[in-house]
Amino acid sequence: MLYLGIVSTAIAFLLWNRGLQMLNASSGGVFFFFQPVVGTLLGWLILGETISITFWIESFLILLGVLIVIKDNQEDQNYSNSNKSKYVKENTQIDEGVTMEPFDDTIFK
Repeated sequence: MLYLGIVSTAIAFLLWNRGLQMLNASSGGVFFFFQPVVGTLLGWLILGETISITFWIESFLILLGVLIVIKDNQEDQNYSNSNKSKYVKENTQIDEGVTMEPFDDTIFK
């Protein structure tokens, strides 16, 4: 039993950290809020736990909060991209007619 607890916890921890490495911090942080929902659903599915109406209300609130964060991030990203392209268009031409390459900030994301 101890082996099962340690191994399953270690594997879950490693998979969680691997997933966070593949995402940026803001996206990975959003998925953290789904843990109680997934844990309760697995308890219901595997262990036969009962789910009350409060679970569904709380799950709806978690989903609503995650959707608000995702929508806000997309709007910020669209605003940032539109301003960056406007800045690049205005500032890439030098007086002598030489065109400069725009700054690539992908390493900072």
